[in-house]
Amino acid sequence: MDAQLTERLAFQSDTSRDWSQCPFPYSIHSTPDGFMVCGPHAQTMEESLRGGTVSSVYIIVHKGCACVIDTGRFKESFFALTRVLNQYVTTLKYIILTHDHFDHVGNAERLRGEFGGEILAHSLDATLIANPLCIYDNEIIQYHYGANVYDTWRDMGYTPKTIAAMRKTTERLFNVPLQVDQYITEECMLDLNGLELRLLHTPGHSPGSLSVYVPASRSIYTGDLTFWVNPCRPYPIGNADKCVSSLERIRALGPRFCGHGHYLGIHNPLPRLNMIIGRHRTLERDILALLDTPLGIADLRARIFPDDPADSFAPIPENSIHAWLISLMHRNRIVRMAGRNTVRWRKA
Repeated sequence: MDAQLTERLAFQSDTSRDWSQCPFPYSIHSTPDGFMVCGPHAQTMEESLRGGTVSSVYIIVHKGCACVIDTGRFKESFFALTRVLNQYVTTLKYIILTHDHFDHVGNAERLRGEFGGEILAHSLDATLIANPLCIYDNEIIQYHYGANVYDTWRDMGYTPKTIAAMRKTTERLFNVPLQVDQYITEECMLDLNGLELRLLHTPGHSPGSLSVYVPASRSIYTGDLTFWVNPCRPYPIGNADKCVSSLERIRALGPRFCGHGHYLGIHNPLPRLNMIIGRHRTLERDILALLDTPLGIADLRARIFPDDPADSFAPIPENSIHAWLISLMHRNRIVRMAGRNTVRWRKA
């Protein structure tokens, strides 16, 4: 790749951002199947609110035809992506969204408007993509995902004031509704000018999370499935059991390259997959070990994650703990103890 194309594309004027985990934000790198635009993940909630979370974007190129996996957010990420498409691509055929999060879908409509291409996502994320504010509507969540959002809020200890503030923040900063061209309901194969792409349903991070597998290179593009701490949202949007099952399925493919949802892609990803699966199992064991005494989610968070892990500021660890608590409750390992003002959990 030429030097001009790989030059750093970071904001030189924005000194408020800490790019320590992604030294070349918005820079362009080669992958086994084409290119990627590196996207960072904020290290604090405040940084995320200032726009410091942008997904990495992967561009699979075959004989001049391209498939874009996720789209990033903000004009800087879009500018870097267009440099690749203008220089190396004749036709943009597919824009695949691995899941509904704002940082992965934010540039999709602008990309389709400038280059064409069909936007694809999984039908189980359709409600979340079309209306990001639906997570505050109990009727919608019950109908589509089979759980009562009021129960989740009680479990998390949210007050009406907290919920109102969360909704306002979502509406102001993360509300990126999108019209998708095709929602897939079953796993399928796509043809990219003779190159086979397999769309795999790998839920857990979201109900409709997708991974894109390229058999020819044994590359897998997973979005945020390989993120830690995960799931990033509480049950029912996040599902701990499905997250682990999806990771184990990806591992069984024996991939040689993993296009992770943030930062650079991972060559020889099996050690990373083993580590992430191990962390899930450790989190499950830690929760069980602490529940000889009834505890709430805030207590569990303070003991298991006394400090914020990288990229996992509050309430991400709390959300993941909630997803594991519901998993353990469904397996009759623990019971929920609901009081007037608090919810605690203990071993069954």
